[in-house]
Amino acid sequence: MPEADDSLSEFVGLGAGLEEDRTPDWLRLARHDDAHAEHAVTADSWEACATAVPSFPVRWTWRYRPRVASLNGNGTAAQDGLRKKVNVLVVGDGPLADRIVAELGRLHGYTLTGHLNKVRVPEGGAGLIDELPEECDPLDRLDKIAVREGVSCIVVTMSEQRGDLPMDQLVACRFKGLRIENGVGFYERLTKKIPLEGLKPSYFVFQGGFRWPSDTAKRSLDVLLAMLALAITTPLFVLLPLLIKLSSPGPVFYRQHRLGRHGRPFRILKFRSMRHDAERPGRAMWAQEEDPRVTPIGRFMRQYRLDELPQLLNVLRGEMSMVGPRPERPEFIKRLSRQIPFYVYRLQVKPGITGWAQVKFRYGATIQDAAEKLQYDLYYIKHMSLRLDWLIALKTIRTVLFQSGAR
Repeated sequence: MPEADDSLSEFVGLGAGLEEDRTPDWLRLARHDDAHAEHAVTADSWEACATAVPSFPVRWTWRYRPRVASLNGNGTAAQDGLRKKVNVLVVGDGPLADRIVAELGRLHGYTLTGHLNKVRVPEGGAGLIDELPEECDPLDRLDKIAVREGVSCIVVTMSEQRGDLPMDQLVACRFKGLRIENGVGFYERLTKKIPLEGLKPSYFVFQGGFRWPSDTAKRSLDVLLAMLALAITTPLFVLLPLLIKLSSPGPVFYRQHRLGRHGRPFRILKFRSMRHDAERPGRAMWAQEEDPRVTPIGRFMRQYRLDELPQLLNVLRGEMSMVGPRPERPEFIKRLSRQIPFYVYRLQVKPGITGWAQVKFRYGATIQDAAEKLQYDLYYIKHMSLRLDWLIALKTIRTVLFQSGAR
């Protein structure tokens, strides 16, 4: 009998319009140019007018500069007691750069020196320059700007493939002792998740990580934790079935097809927490706040994640791990993979009863939530270790005790 625990209802009956527009929803929300779609030009019209566009020089401009007031009369950055903090200069534009700027504004160990990007401006075009963000000295190179502003780390969100990367200036910054970091890697280290913006397959190829524990070690920890959990919760396997039968008609357990490691299907096992007719045939629905389909005992079980306990048997059968990305239905995997880049990477490891996304993010009920949780899942897959599994297990106990994210 289907139930709504981890379902993604909006993928059922999306209609032909969504199928035609393959732009990921999470990316569409990050862009602000949809309103100007009617002004788009064709490739032919662009080539026809390209020769008429003057070749303006590229100059660095301040897209955001929060510490302008802290500069002293010599133009050098005043520290004001921030000497122990890392002064970061963000170079580039786009959603990833905006995310990094926002995160830096919330952290105590870092100071955002500014956000630079490159803009083509005409020589002597004072009127146009006045409309731009504050302009840097056009004669300054990036290394001179960084030294003048007291920068210790430069975070680059530009794409080398588009020819935007100022490699010679970045080399000069390195020779001056400045730290240069890729935007994706910096954001990962900052937030403990891997951003989808700016992410390319080459990141997984050339970056560190993926030093996974052996299958034997991982399996041993799974069996140990599953047996320990079963020993502690054995009385609940007697009490909860009785309460489920007394609270509503229908079976005690519900089974549902999910995809495991490498896309292998299996049947997940859970205590039934909703009415047996909670979903119409062929209609999957997300669980909502105060969902009327949830039975009285089901609401109690969901608060403390007790409906997940039978999945310990899935772990002992080797279909699941104690820690890993949450398993999803096959039809939703197919649709999510079309909407969210790198979503199928979740299938490279065994799904888990709990995971990094579960302890770091709330219950997800939208495509954007699924994309956000994927970023945490990718981080776990890259850094999977027995130590991280223990940490997630401890955080899960705290999450259960405080009932966070339950529906």
